[in-house]
Amino acid sequence: MDSPLANLLLAKLLRDVCDTLDEAGVPYAIIGGVALSIWGEPRTTFDVDLVVAVSPEEVESLCGKFCESGRFPFEPSICPMPRMTLVRVHQGDHDRIPSELLLADLLVHEDDTGSHVINRRRKGKFLGHDYWFCSPEDLIVLKLVAARPRDQLDVFTVLSQMSEELDSLISKNVSLPSERERRGASC
Repeated sequence: MDSPLANLLLAKLLRDVCDTLDEAGVPYAIIGGVALSIWGEPRTTFDVDLVVAVSPEEVESLCGKFCESGRFPFEPSICPMPRMTLVRVHQGDHDRIPSELLLADLLVHEDDTGSHVINRRRKGKFLGHDYWFCSPEDLIVLKLVAARPRDQLDVFTVLSQMSEELDSLISKNVSLPSERERRGASC
């Protein structure tokens, strides 16, 4: 999102999601485009992505926490995926015509991926508020696994911004592409 109003709406969604998770005692780590603005270079994003520390058996209870919070007028949707479940939380900006739907995707991993991301998370500030973010190393891994066209560029920005602070394993084994190579990767 790149308009001031859109940024305010995204910030409210993020705050509402994280407040609900905190009140429910559910550890989280922000990933995706919002985390990229902390560890790489800010870019337009239209949703909020988080890894949450609940088991697949606790997904229904998690959805109930969002319904009970009063912050989300729509019931969360549950989308089973390979090796994880995606819980999509919705908010709407009904003051705009047409109404704009705001989304937060909560990823519940069936394996220990989520717990590793949660264990390595770091506190950071976004639009004036403190939140838990995945580590830059985990953001790189998640982007490489997702393997969408934009993810490769996202990895390059994290590497270029955080190369001094990354785990020695990553910084010793990954060479940064030149500016020319990065531009060639933007499909």
